[in-house]
Amino acid sequence: MQYENYGLNLAAAYYNEHGTKPSPISVATVLNNNRFYYTGALYSINGFTVSTSFSSGRNPAHASTTNFDMISGGFGYRFTPAFEVTSDVYYIKGENKSATNRSNMWSGRTIVYPGLCRCMRKWGYVDNRAR
Repeated sequence: MQYENYGLNLAAAYYNEHGTKPSPISVATVLNNNRFYYTGALYSINGFTVSTSFSSGRNPAHASTTNFDMISGGFGYRFTPAFEVTSDVYYIKGENKSATNRSNMWSGRTIVYPGLCRCMRKWGYVDNRAR
């Protein structure tokens, strides 16, 4: 589901899958083993952009093993139609082990060559406290 109007973009998604195949040679299961929720918002005005989102991944068939939540936020400024600078922060929390937390911070720049390509350069820092 998506809404766009006057610089505001809102999005939400729900995904639930039964019977995923982990590899081409494995047998498909009928377990409810892949559920994902997403909500996000982005607002742009006068070259500035602010965004935030929340995601949640679950494995209902094995609720005690692989569940996570992710919160993200971002900020950017477009200097010209061909050049913008962005920054993003992501926080991922494993729901099954309290020690499984990750923080990522990214910054970058984008240069657009009209009719040719869009070049992005990002650099960042990752704090991985997974055990």
